[in-house]
Amino acid sequence: MTLIMPEKYYQKTSGLRSLSRSLISILNPLIATALYSFIGLNGVIAVDISSFLIAFTALLFFVKIPENKNNKKESVLVLAKEGLMFLRENPLIMALKFNTPLLVYGENVSYEYGGSDYEETYSARGQLNNGVASDIDFQELCAIDGIELKDLAMLEAPNIEDMQKLDPIYVSYFVEWNSYANYCFAKRRGFHDLQHEWNRSHHVENFDQIDSRAYLVHSWMKYPKFGHASATDYAARFVRYGLMTREEAVEAVRLHDAKLDNRCVRDFVEFVGYSETEFWSIVDKFYNRDLFEKNEMGEWVLKNPVWK
Repeated sequence: MTLIMPEKYYQKTSGLRSLSRSLISILNPLIATALYSFIGLNGVIAVDISSFLIAFTALLFFVKIPENKNNKKESVLVLAKEGLMFLRENPLIMALKFNTPLLVYGENVSYEYGGSDYEETYSARGQLNNGVASDIDFQELCAIDGIELKDLAMLEAPNIEDMQKLDPIYVSYFVEWNSYANYCFAKRRGFHDLQHEWNRSHHVENFDQIDSRAYLVHSWMKYPKFGHASATDYAARFVRYGLMTREEAVEAVRLHDAKLDNRCVRDFVEFVGYSETEFWSIVDKFYNRDLFEKNEMGEWVLKNPVWK
C-alpha cells in the first residue's frame, strides 16, 4: 500500500482499510444470504467470480505499482527465514496464523506490579492495554526519515475481533509468582546470571533484564519522574519474599536507585546517536521538582527519601 499511496494519505488509508474490513465482515454474510435466496448457490458463485475478475483486471491494467529502487533483491530462503523470525517474535500474530488459541505468558504485570487495569484474571487478552508498551501513532514514527508504514507492520497488534479468537493465559493466575523462586528454578536448569560479568550500579540483583544493557535506561527513567526505580522494585519484592529486612532494603535503595549504570548509558547513546552530555541534559529536564531538589554539588536528591 505504501508504494502506491502518497505518505500524507497513510493515516486516512489505514482508517479506510479498517472500515472496509469491518463492513466486509458484517455485510458479506447478509449480501450472500440475500443473493442465495434470489439466484441460488450458482448465482452467488458467479457474483463472487465476477467481483474477483473486476478487481484483478483493475489491478493488472489500471493500478501501477512503482518500482522501489531501495529494495534489495534477496533469495527466497532469506525472505522465508525473515518471515519465520517475524512470526516467532510476535506470538499473538503467529497464534492467529496457525489457529493456536492457547498462548502461555508468565506474570500479569498490571496485577503483580500495579497498572491501570489491575485485575486478577487468568486471561491475557487485555495485555495490549497494560501500559507496558503504550501505543504510539504510526504517523509520528513515519515522520522520522527512513521509516515507512510498511516497516512498522510487525508492531501492529491484532484487532479486537482477532483477539477474541485467542485464549492466552497468565501462569501467575495459577501459580504464585515469585521472581526469585523463578530465578532459582531457571538457574538449576542452566540459566546464567551476571555474577562473573557485571555488577550493575542501579540494581540490587543480577538476574533480571540481563539481555540488553541499553534497555535498562528505559526502566530507570522512572527514577527522575517518580523517585524510585529498579532497586526499589526488587528491594520491595525481596522484603515480601522474606529475603531482606526493611532496613536492609532501605539501605539498598539508598545506595543504588539513583545510580544509572554507565554501561547502560554508553550503549543507549551509541544506539540513538547522542553524546552523554546531551543524554544527561535531556534527563535533567524530566526530574520531578515536587520530589527532587539539587544539593550543593548540583546533584538531584530526593526531598523526602525513605531513609530519613
